[in-house]
Formats: sequence, C-alpha cells, structure tokens
Amino acid sequence: MSAPGVRNLSIVHRDSYAHTITIVDANSAPVVLTGRTYDAQIRAQPAESGTADASFTVDLTNLATGVIVISLTAGQTGALIPGLPYFWDLQETVTASTFKTTILAGRVSVVQDVTV
Repeated sequence: MSAPGVRNLSIVHRDSYAHTITIVDANSAPVVLTGRTYDAQIRAQPAESGTADASFTVDLTNLATGVIVISLTAGQTGALIPGLPYFWDLQETVTASTFKTTILAGRVSVVQDVTV
C-alpha cells in the first residue's frame, strides 16, 4: 500500500469552500470511480477520535470521469478557528469489498476573513 498524496488546503474563515479533485492512474488517465464512496474530514489532531471539526460534502456526480468535488458551507468554515493548525484527509472505500484507503491528506490553514 502506498502513502496518500499530500495536498494542503487553505480555507477562508466563514467562506464557502469547494475543491475539485481528479483521480488519475499511472498514465494520467482519469479513473472511473463507480463502485466507490468517499469521505473527507478536518480535525485539529490527525488521530483524534470523536466528532470531526468539519466533514466535507462529497459530490460524486462525475464518477465516470474520475472527478469528485469536496465542499464546506460558510457555517462549517466559520466553526474553524483561524490560525489553529488542522489536518484533513480523503478516504476511498471500494463498496464491494469495504476496502478503505486514504488517498489524500494534508494540513489545513484557516485564514481570517475581513468582511463579515
């Protein structure tokens, strides 16, 4: 099993947030994602148990083209504390086998907004 890809995120406090991810194979061709589900969360500590600080909505509309979109509402980003270090990851589950793999992970920076 390989280590997850690293993708650090920068989120503006109290703004809606969306991030498009295209999953490709070794030849950079999009992977058909049918039969897979995805979960993504933000936590203050990577191995923390209990409730996540934020759970992304995962849009699976474009599974045939290898594209997923993860998003947070303005209310969700407003609950994150600017300047506090956070961590996130994206996990893939193959539905038929329930095999779960973390495919992306990284740090989350929450930037203080100015306009309220």
